[in-house]
Amino acid sequence: MHEYSSAFSEDKKTVRAIGREYNVSELEVIKVLDADKQARLLEKEYVKKLIEELPTLGELLFLVEHGGSIFEIKSVFPQSQESHGYCNLGRAPFSGHLNLEKITNIGVISETMYGRRSCNWVFLGENGETVFKVYIGRDQNKELLKNQLDVFERWFNL
Repeated sequence: MHEYSSAFSEDKKTVRAIGREYNVSELEVIKVLDADKQARLLEKEYVKKLIEELPTLGELLFLVEHGGSIFEIKSVFPQSQESHGYCNLGRAPFSGHLNLEKITNIGVISETMYGRRSCNWVFLGENGETVFKVYIGRDQNKELLKNQLDVFERWFNL
């Protein structure tokens, strides 16, 4: 078992924390976890399919990390329309233009954060960098939403 896998399963560290600790990209950590069946790494061909499904799931947590800061938006993921190589996301509270050519993989990650299971899709760029993450939501008791968890599990088991 690789040291990343040990840290992930035994120490309950997140993919992000392991990447920082070992000074590697989240993509490198996910590759090892995928080989050990602790995460899934999906190829570029799945990006459009997931982007089309996310708006059907209800409120999700959209996360972008940049410059040492983390930005979070809880919202229904916007419907998108493809044009000129971009997925144009168009609904408040956020919108934007996702460059589909720059997304090379999706990590499907189930990990422990602050003592609780957390499930997210990590959209990864050309150099292994995390472009953004989408976390499944929680109910009033902080439990993962069953309908979203079912969809997540289906993606995990592709």
